[in-house]
Amino acid sequence: MIRFLEEDDSALRRVVVHHGEVGDLTVSVDARDAVVKVEWGDTRSGGIDDEGLDTMKGTLERWFVGEDVEVTVAPRGLGSMALEVLRAIAVVRPGDVTGYSDIAMAAGYAKAVRAVATAVGRNPIPVVIPCHRVVPVMAARLWRRDRSALMSDARLLGRYTPDSSLKPRLLSYELGRWERGGGQSEWVTDGEVECERLAEGCHVVVAATAGVVGGVEPYAEVGAYHEHGDVKA
Repeated sequence: MIRFLEEDDSALRRVVVHHGEVGDLTVSVDARDAVVKVEWGDTRSGGIDDEGLDTMKGTLERWFVGEDVEVTVAPRGLGSMALEVLRAIAVVRPGDVTGYSDIAMAAGYAKAVRAVATAVGRNPIPVVIPCHRVVPVMAARLWRRDRSALMSDARLLGRYTPDSSLKPRLLSYELGRWERGGGQSEWVTDGEVECERLAEGCHVVVAATAGVVGGVEPYAEVGAYHEHGDVKA
């Protein structure tokens, strides 16, 4: 899971973490080992990790291969909307995608989809906060029926900085790991809420109205992915 902390002004330390699909990422962390920024490639001065970051590096390596570990983040210099957008993105699980409009709803800015999309594109902590899992709404719907068509044409998945070809690569990598782990997916509709039932629970994906299903109110902002535990809603 991803835990958000308030930003601080401590000095940043940097460590390179290898991702199995996209290579090296330079991760900047604050004094609390909270991730502040992720950059593509090795941008360290002198190519040497700062001291005392072995545990953090190991945690991120485990995170990138899908292990259930806690990663702490503390993005800096963002407004309230951008922070809420990142929080909404953070709950989209590996093997899933969601639409920009769904993120806008979940973040509380349903009428500002373009501004939300801009905030998604400016995510300072890519891969860790998985903005690659945010796609155009039609692609999110097609994901349920024909993932192979999406993977074969990166344009359908939307833009991704620094290279749109990275988006399907990351999604394929995560989906492959989830499937090899024995994940099973079944789409079900219960009242007004459509869910994806997984082995470990159910995520709200699309909801026409904010109703109550099985005695449990869905996630406060309809349309977001959110885990409700024992397959309740």
